[in-house]
Amino acid sequence: MMARFTRDYLVMLDERIDTILEQLEHGNDLNVHVALLSLESSSSMIGATEMVRLVNALRDAVERGQRTMVPALAVAIANEAELVHARFRSR
Repeated sequence: MMARFTRDYLVMLDERIDTILEQLEHGNDLNVHVALLSLESSSSMIGATEMVRLVNALRDAVERGQRTMVPALAVAIANEAELVHARFRSR
């Protein structure tokens, strides 16, 4: 069961991140918040702890209105997604 969840997580990861970034660009903070909570939860379920940390940091920055931090965190999340793919694909 967990192997399937992990596979589904990996299949959808890039699209989920793209959607979050798109919603950030459009200023849809509520949609961003919900999507980040979902990504944080599913990342935690598969053990992607660094992704959890980064997603939590981005959510915190958005909630606090710290927009200057968003671009760097978005890049870090995209980079971490590549590492997550590499780390979990072989499981």
